[in-house]
This record gives sequence, structure tokens and C-alpha cells, in this order.
Amino acid sequence: MKRRFFIHLAVSFVLLVSTFVYFRYVEGVEGTPLRKRLALLPHRLGEWQGSDNALSAQELRMLGMEDYILRKYSNGSEQDIWVYVAYYESQSKGDIIHPPKICLPGSGWTPISISREKIHFPEGPIRIAEVNKYLVQKGADKDLVMYWYHSRGRVVANEYLDRLYLIWDSISKRRSDGTLVRVSCSVNPDEITAWRTLVSFVQEFLPILQEHLPDA
Repeated sequence: MKRRFFIHLAVSFVLLVSTFVYFRYVEGVEGTPLRKRLALLPHRLGEWQGSDNALSAQELRMLGMEDYILRKYSNGSEQDIWVYVAYYESQSKGDIIHPPKICLPGSGWTPISISREKIHFPEGPIRIAEVNKYLVQKGADKDLVMYWYHSRGRVVANEYLDRLYLIWDSISKRRSDGTLVRVSCSVNPDEITAWRTLVSFVQEFLPILQEHLPDA
């Protein structure tokens, strides 16, 4: 327990110092625009049909991203998939990606478990991606959430590693653009089936999303 505490303490200290250096010396990094607006992501994906939703003006001000989609995909069954993609042209002006591990509990969802899983893709530049698998509950509702950080050509599950990449790329590439991708569905009829549904959807969705994001 003590060893784990000191590891977390060391990581937090490194991130704190790195963040100070980042905002002190790399604040002038210019924004990187999307190749295509996120709203142009297809509403039809295989058997899934999407319908758009919107965040409130207050939420948009708080989150500070340049572009986003909040879309519900349905396939005619009782299962729906919610897709939230938030794109930041630059994270050098105080607007930075908010981790779902913090945001979801702040919205009333109780964390049950979190783990890392690998997804394989049959084609495309990314063949294996590590993502977060996050099980949460609010009242009688239980949701399974998959999320990752898609930043400057990388798919990263660990928010600490993503922050370190952000600092390195800001210095070496003069870029601090980043994307949060969150895909979720209810645990219906069970967790294994729900996870398979999310994986199957993401295997089709991620290669299309990459066409909208900037090159590495």
C-alpha cells in the first residue's frame, strides 16, 4: 500500500511540474483544425442509425472544445449506443480534456469498475488500440463506457501518459490538439454482451473518425 501511494505521489508530482512547464513555456502553440467537421460523421453505420443531441451553452463554456458530436445510435432493438467526441484545436489556453473518470462521477454516476482492454481492427493505420472499460451506475441504471484519448495520431487510454505526450508534442511538434472519444451503452442484457456491442461498433466507427482528425 505504501509503495503504491508513493508511486501515485511521484506521478502526480511529475504531472504537476510538467503542467507548470507546459503552461509557462508552450502557451503560444497554435490550434490545429479538423480535416472534416465532426457533424459530417455518417449517421448510418451498418445497422445503426444516429440522431444528434446537443450540449447546453453552460456545458460548452465549461468544456471549451472547438467541435463535438453527441449522438445516439439505434439499431431497432432495445440497445442504444451513445457517442460523444470532443475535439480541442489547442489545449494551451486553459481548455483541456476532462477525463470521464472525473466527469461521470460528478454527474451522479457511481464507478463500479475500470480496466484497460485491447481492441483489434482488421484494417486501417491503427491495428490494435488500448481503451478504458468503465462500468458505472446511477440508481437502477447501469452503463458500460468505453473511452480513450485520440491525440495527434495516437490512441491512448492512460490520461497521465496522454498528458505527457501533450507536453512532448507541444515542444517537438508545436501541437496540442486532442480528442476525447467516449462510447457507451446500457448493460443489457449483461455486461459481456454490452461490451461486445461496443467493440463491434467501435471497430467500424474509429477508422471513419480518423478521416476527420488531423494527421499525426
